[in-house]
Amino acid sequence: MERQGTKTLRYGGVEAKASTKNETIYDVEALRASLGRAGCPEERINDLITEEVTYKVNGSVARELSGANPKYARAIKRAKTVVPGPTYVSVK
Repeated sequence: MERQGTKTLRYGGVEAKASTKNETIYDVEALRASLGRAGCPEERINDLITEEVTYKVNGSVARELSGANPKYARAIKRAKTVVPGPTYVSVK
């Protein structure tokens, strides 16, 4: 087995590549407090940290409503988009 770098594996005629998309997460409350203690102006802290409100659909309720009424089902179907998730590779 030939190993190139840390993300590509080759074995015979088979090649497997792995990739990762990192997400950076901040402890917003700790960051706000630390920057305030460091003397950062409140206006700049507010520019850095913004409020984000999100809504989530309960899949179980969506299925119940879709089964209860065809009009509900059409409304839910029109509003629904399926986004592909991460792909995992397993080579045995």
